[in-house]
Amino acid sequence: MWQSFPDNKPVCFTGPLYTIYKALSAVKLAGCLTQRNTKAVPVFWIATEDHDFVEVAKAEFINRECQLGNVSVATQVHHEGQPVGEVLLDDSITQVITSLLDQLPNSEFIPDLQTLLRDAWQPGRTYGEAFARLMTALLGSHGLILLDPRDQRLKELAAPLYADAARRAPEIAQAVETRSRELEQAGYHAQVVASANSFPLFLHDSTGARHALTRGTNGKYRTKVSAEEYTAADLADRAYMNRKILVRT
Repeated sequence: MWQSFPDNKPVCFTGPLYTIYKALSAVKLAGCLTQRNTKAVPVFWIATEDHDFVEVAKAEFINRECQLGNVSVATQVHHEGQPVGEVLLDDSITQVITSLLDQLPNSEFIPDLQTLLRDAWQPGRTYGEAFARLMTALLGSHGLILLDPRDQRLKELAAPLYADAARRAPEIAQAVETRSRELEQAGYHAQVVASANSFPLFLHDSTGARHALTRGTNGKYRTKVSAEEYTAADLADRAYMNRKILVRT
């Protein structure tokens, strides 16, 4: 059994403390299940395919003036539509780390923290790899497994699932729309903006950019950036054969 949590984005220097808490929760739950004779390992699924770089570029902390401070990775390293996990760090990351350390209160933990950050967040590494290395340094000894959904081997294993989701797209979209309506009627906000014409997967183009698909009046699906149209069967075949359609994150 795997235990993970959704929406684990590779935020700068792990981002909010709850990122580490979520990983520790997976470790704890896997341990509890193991004690009950249920085979389990803790898995932290990294949302490396997300495209919102602004959301993951900043790290916030309490500085030496007891105020909220922050540092950010330059958004210039990210290209429009590029998955955040593929962003390549440049030499500017060295100064970002220096700025963080300069703002933190002095303590006996600073040397160890500096070593952790500079070992993981190095120029030439991808954002996803840097994040994974830091999380492994912090929690790897507890058996935590970090999973990158961009791994081609995982895509191949999941291809039958993606293809089935593509074939059942109208059914899934209708179920999501119905459930969203029920949540709103119960006083909650909808978790996703969906309609009966939505498609449950993203289409990735040759550049790696992902695009949402919507069903038109003719029953075929298309993205906003292309006139090319697909039937649900077309997309199912594409998902299975080319591994170019990815689960909505």
